[in-house]
Amino acid sequence: MKKLLSVLLTLAMIVGCFPWLNNETFRIKAEDNPCVISDNMTDEQKDACKLYRQELAQQLEDSEQYIRDINANISEMKANIAAQGQKINEINEKIRTVENQISIVEENVKVTENNIVVVEEKIAEREQKIEDMNNKIKERMAAEQSNVSSNNYIKFIMGATSFVDLFRRISALNEITGYDKQKIDEMEAEKVLLEQDKVELENQKIELEKQKADLERTKDDLETLKERCQELIDEYRRKQAALATELENVKLEMSELKNSIKNIDQALSDFYASNGFYFPIHNSFYISSSCYYYEPGDSYSGFHPAADMAANYGSNVYAVANGIVVATNTGCPYGYLGSYCGYGFGNYICYIVQVGDMVYEIINAHLSSVNVSVGDRVYQGDVIGNLGSSGSSTGPHLHVEVIRMGSGWIGDFVEDYANVGRVYYTLGRNIYSACTYRGAPCYENALNIFGVKYGYWY
Repeated sequence: MKKLLSVLLTLAMIVGCFPWLNNETFRIKAEDNPCVISDNMTDEQKDACKLYRQELAQQLEDSEQYIRDINANISEMKANIAAQGQKINEINEKIRTVENQISIVEENVKVTENNIVVVEEKIAEREQKIEDMNNKIKERMAAEQSNVSSNNYIKFIMGATSFVDLFRRISALNEITGYDKQKIDEMEAEKVLLEQDKVELENQKIELEKQKADLERTKDDLETLKERCQELIDEYRRKQAALATELENVKLEMSELKNSIKNIDQALSDFYASNGFYFPIHNSFYISSSCYYYEPGDSYSGFHPAADMAANYGSNVYAVANGIVVATNTGCPYGYLGSYCGYGFGNYICYIVQVGDMVYEIINAHLSSVNVSVGDRVYQGDVIGNLGSSGSSTGPHLHVEVIRMGSGWIGDFVEDYANVGRVYYTLGRNIYSACTYRGAPCYENALNIFGVKYGYWY
């Protein structure tokens, strides 16, 4: 019953757990657009567009968090459906067990009823024997007293109303034999035992019927619990469908937001820092190596200042933030471990981005194709290439390095990079170039930057 109450409470509370399903649906809202894009924009118009762009960027960031929340709750719904399905399977198994117990009790009731009939037959048979013996004793006693002139004696004996009465009357006259007394005692005792057996069997039958009633109540409770579990599953599925619809709506509105932001950026011909990092892959991917070392904490596994995201060959690769492309390489075929094409990076893109006040270099390596050129401005979420396995690679994956370059104006770092001319800027390929050992420039832990963990799917 405690489980049943728990299920009922869960069903009653489920709607309150997800406010966007209670007609409080989240919607991306913006103030009236103050940004008037034209060929000859005044400084005042540009300032208005910049402010409006910041608002749109914040809404975009909020939308991305909202989508993550929806996806998390869809996953939770799926898990809840699976859990309730498992409960139903367990309940069905319990119902089958109770039904088997009910069948056993019903069979025991039938056996007990048959035993009661047998005992009743034995009691009737014993009563008949007692009656027959009673009559024989009466006849014998009458025959033995045939020479008595008075019939009063015979009338006295034959007038006995029961076996006990007969015994009492004969004993009183000292005319009954020891054998007769013994037989009378034995038959009376046997009859008493049979009566006791009958009472005991009837009590057993009552107890069995009580057990059956208890089992049937248990079965009814289980059936009710099963119905409640199914109601929860149906409710979860309705919520899941509503979440999926909401997810599509928000994605559509996010697409409109991105287009608005991109149009403003192009119109202003200016650069804007991103509020945070964007995943470079949007479909399912697996973190196949750790950062700083291929195996977590194992220096013997080799230095690796990046996150390897294994995914389907040809998957789109997206810009993680607003930035400027500073280096690319193309022409590398499908690679193999030890290939030196593109310095082992294969086909790659290096671009410098600004997130908040900090400037970073992003290296995307082992690509199958590159969709941008040096000097291109990329915006967070743009498709800049496609995942592959070029260079020194054992399978399709995206190698993502994040190098912290420092704070300041991004244009200065782009110019500085052109003077340095190195894919990984001024850093050596060793652990002492990690940000845990030194300041900028340094290798960030790419896993932490994107909020992912080694050995997990996303």
